Amino acid sequence: MDNLRHKISRKAVFVYTICLLILSPIIEAQQIGHNFLFMDCPNTTLTNTSTYAPNSTYQTNLNTLLSVLSANSNNSNGFYNFTVGSSPPDVAYGLFLCRGDFSTADCQDCVVSASKGVVERCPGSKRVSIWYDWYCMIRYSNESIFSTLDVGFRRILLNPQNVTNATLFTENLGKVMDDISTRASSDHSGKKFASAESTYSPLQPMYGLGQCTPDLSDSDCYNCLRRAIAIIPGCCNGSLGARVLFPSCYVHYETYPFYNDSVGAAPPPPSLVLPPPTTNNPSSSPGNGGISSQVIIAIVIPIGVAIMLFIAGFCFLTRRAKKKKYNSRREDTVEDDVSTLESLQYDLGTIEAATNNFSDANKIGEGGFGSVFKPGFVGRSKTGSIDQSTSKSLPSSVNEASITELDPR
Repeated sequence: MDNLRHKISRKAVFVYTICLLILSPIIEAQQIGHNFLFMDCPNTTLTNTSTYAPNSTYQTNLNTLLSVLSANSNNSNGFYNFTVGSSPPDVAYGLFLCRGDFSTADCQDCVVSASKGVVERCPGSKRVSIWYDWYCMIRYSNESIFSTLDVGFRRILLNPQNVTNATLFTENLGKVMDDISTRASSDHSGKKFASAESTYSPLQPMYGLGQCTPDLSDSDCYNCLRRAIAIIPGCCNGSLGARVLFPSCYVHYETYPFYNDSVGAAPPPPSLVLPPPTTNNPSSSPGNGGISSQVIIAIVIPIGVAIMLFIAGFCFLTRRAKKKKYNSRREDTVEDDVSTLESLQYDLGTIEAATNNFSDANKIGEGGFGSVFKPGFVGRSKTGSIDQSTSKSLPSSVNEASITELDPR
């Protein structure tokens, strides 16, 4: 009994461990926290121009700025910037950015928490950037930070575990990050966010994402992401996960799904859109403004099939019409033949009138028909004499007229 309990206990522990290993990444991905991650808080003792005094004009403007950011944290694209004040150096510029797959409610909670905690964590500084996990960020400064590429500060976070095949992993990671940087920098949805995934070995996926502050131009966003990606081989080669964060952008990858893959994923292949016709070089190859051979084939084949179907349908209808016309003519011919046969028939009265009721006056040799026996005819016996007893009557015709059969002489 004790052995049985021991076996059951070991099995239960084994199953629990397996479930924990499988579900822990998923649980971690679903628990979007608002925990403080890190902050860029410059040393306020170096210069007085980077600090503000309590109850100063800048502090008043900063408090107003943080209130405005919190009030607009329900912005649908997860980004908002604002300026308070008009006289430098007391003007406060600020913005917030939420990760592209955040819901509006999650973004709002994160921004409100960050707005309340940033001054307490870095008091007296006019320039601060603060990140919360899983990301929302607040930045403010006494100098304009809008539409400006900033890579002056960076932070790297690593997953302590390493992959078994670093070469294959790095190769696939490069492809994923290339796709992310291209799509995120050209994303005009208002988020400048993209995600992607790949499978670098059997049953081993890879997930990545990247995002810029949406006020950056496409080229500045692309350059920012490429600089972040270029850091990965030197700092994180072989790591199962890593994050590289700049004030203007960040990239992140893991071997488990840590984001909502329905947002920022690669779009489905676009429908075929034909370019406008060109008269300068109709036979040009792709890349020179012409139509590729694949596109030409895609156009010609459906047209050819349509023409063949049209010809087949035309032949079928023509053949059917001819057959119908032939049947109609055949029916008319049959009807004419019947009418002709019917016209050739004479009734008994007409025949009697023509033969004078089969009179003896119409004898053979005298312009007549000879003796006519109305009931039938008299047969001839074997001896050559007429045998009345063996005489037979021919059956009457339709109009009851009889035909006499004569023996040869």
